[in-house]
Amino acid sequence: ERGNTINEMISPGPFQGLMVILEKGGPCSLFRGLGPNLREVASSRPTFFAAHSNCKEKLNSVLGPDSTWYMILDVVARNSKTSLVDRH
Repeated sequence: ERGNTINEMISPGPFQGLMVILEKGGPCSLFRGLGPNLREVASSRPTFFAAHSNCKEKLNSVLGPDSTWYMILDVVARNSKTSLVDRH
């Protein structure tokens, strides 16, 4: 008998997981949570784009157009945003 202990459990693949979702909740269960997710993404992405664009203008005026220091600060800012804001 397989699957009796934690060490012997087999993880289902993506297709099997999809089939379980469809069997238990029906086709509508695939879209549960889509509305709030889209609302969050639609409101946050333009804000980040505007902030990035504004910072780019200001940094380029201080550091010079697309200088090495601008590129370094841009990478640091993008990684900070990704690690701090996108956590749930």
